[in-house]
Amino acid sequence: MPLKVLHCPTAVAGNPYGLAKSERKVGLISKSISLTPTNANHKVDELLVKKEDGFWKKLLARVKLFIIAKQDFDVVCFNFGQSLTPNMSVNKLSYLGWFLNSPLNFIELCDLALLKKANKKIIFIFQGDDARQGGFCRDNFEITFANEVDSNYYSTYTDEHKKWRINKIKKYADKIFYLNPDLGYVLPPEAEFMPYASVDYREWECFASHNIPETPLILHAPSHQKVKGTKYVLDAVKRLEREGYKFNFELVNLPFEEAKMRYKEADIIIDQLLAGWYGGFAVEAMALGKPVISYIREKDLSFIPLEMKNDLPIINASPQNIYNKLKRYIENPELLNSIGLRSRSYIEKWHDPDKIVLQLISEYEKI
Repeated sequence: MPLKVLHCPTAVAGNPYGLAKSERKVGLISKSISLTPTNANHKVDELLVKKEDGFWKKLLARVKLFIIAKQDFDVVCFNFGQSLTPNMSVNKLSYLGWFLNSPLNFIELCDLALLKKANKKIIFIFQGDDARQGGFCRDNFEITFANEVDSNYYSTYTDEHKKWRINKIKKYADKIFYLNPDLGYVLPPEAEFMPYASVDYREWECFASHNIPETPLILHAPSHQKVKGTKYVLDAVKRLEREGYKFNFELVNLPFEEAKMRYKEADIIIDQLLAGWYGGFAVEAMALGKPVISYIREKDLSFIPLEMKNDLPIINASPQNIYNKLKRYIENPELLNSIGLRSRSYIEKWHDPDKIVLQLISEYEKI
């Protein structure tokens, strides 16, 4: 009887869908189910409610998903650090708010004990701000978007609440993974890094070109400008324009399919300058064979495989040197072709969902 795996309760970054799809290829009964759509409408096998649906319909969807998990699956793989109960740290900024709000606060993560009692195997995949804590970032990183975002993005309460959640999850999870290396600092030591599985390169044509562009097109598509460090990108672009350098620049804010058409035309794609790693957008860009600029925090690389570190094709840039990095590639566009080809090869080697699920299946077999 094939192993039955549920990926839930969100579709953040398309990672759950990518894993479920590849697991089905190797014979597992695997399905990604999301309670609600993401802002970017990432792919998912089944969507239970719409954004505009009311409180009670969303609550009943959680109950329905719990029953599905308990009755129909052997392994429950929770993504974005969430279980089937509401995650109150997302929208409660104070301890007082937590106590004054809904009684649902007191059942947070209680479904884990019930699933464990039903002999379900539990895996958690953390993806970013589900574990990342503002206080830790400010205390330990010289460059971090925790210093840039509004005061309500992180708070003492949300930091402490994330610590509480991580400790409770550790009690019930059979295995914990994370997609961003810096999360290795705040998750249990036994947690393991996992590359993004959100892009199947077989479905993405490589547009790495041997033609040297006369006027390079630089593209930046921020989902959150303060998190991505967009102001530093714009400052560098304006300075280069004032100095007479010839290039085109686009700040993209389009629906996914339209944005993807613009990505294909770009010669350089800028992802993010503050997080210390690259995001799902960079994975898409590299799958297209495009050179990507992102800030890579060197000390965080101890959490990823050494070979992956050595293969990394990302053009490493910080807020302090983004001007110099852009200037170099505008002046020497012939350097871009080889980086684009390396980027595509990197995706095929390290971000192939079919390879990544082998790591997951190995854990399923162990537990």
